Amino acid sequence: MSGARSSGEAEAESRGRHLDAGVQEYYAATTRRPGVDGEIARRKVELFAGMDVVVLQVQHILSAIDLVRLHRLTFRDAVIIQADWHRAAECSTAKTLR
Repeated sequence: MSGARSSGEAEAESRGRHLDAGVQEYYAATTRRPGVDGEIARRKVELFAGMDVVVLQVQHILSAIDLVRLHRLTFRDAVIIQADWHRAAECSTAKTLR
């Protein structure tokens, strides 16, 4: 078997890195707050780790900023819309490749 990885494997690894960074930041920020139980934060990290993650690139963030400016959306809403469009495009590409 060759040592080359498929683009799907590379993408999955990239998503894993982004998810790792996100859940690490979540845990660090959450447990800094007074009165937050570390065990509950840990359980939430386990839940997050099982979720499907959309990794946005810089161009998606810039498009989200454009949505904010053009349509007066909140940045968070614009990022969610971009994530949905990105996921839809990924699914469409995957179906085409089958």
